[in-house]
Amino acid sequence: MTETPVVALEATSRVGRTKQRYSADTGARLVAGVVATRPHPNPTEVMLVTSASHPNRYVLPKGGWETDEAAPESAALREAWEESGIRDCRIVRSLGTIEDARRAKHLKDGDDHIPRAEYWFFECAVGEECTEFPESNERSRVWMSVEQAREALQWRPELVRAVERSTAWENFSKKTEVARE
Repeated sequence: MTETPVVALEATSRVGRTKQRYSADTGARLVAGVVATRPHPNPTEVMLVTSASHPNRYVLPKGGWETDEAAPESAALREAWEESGIRDCRIVRSLGTIEDARRAKHLKDGDDHIPRAEYWFFECAVGEECTEFPESNERSRVWMSVEQAREALQWRPELVRAVERSTAWENFSKKTEVARE
């Protein structure tokens, strides 16, 4: 189990990319995020938030890992607070890194593939859901079964992969196998 860092929760979201980290190997933007589950021994639901750029679609809480954050876990928990209003979360485990399948915007046809972003995802058990949070006027949050979440996230395959690595997905898969037998 990953040790959960203590994160100072601000009243406003960070904006801009002046402190953004980039991969030394690929130049990809480093992004940290969470697959948030209820604090239940066998979770089967995850929390999604509306996308800032596509308000009728859902995403996982995520955002840039910044240079003043020692570890991606800290960035993931900060982003979870800013975008979904969850706090006092416990990191259950790392879900590893996932490369963004979309091409970097600056590449031209024929250029080698450089990912737009490299995602560092962590599963976290939610401690508290706050009504007021930095992006509460811009986003809404919703709990979905992993099956519903997978469908809602089809437009972002890298986010589907993160959900499929979670304990909630494992629990869903086990239930599905038992039901078939």
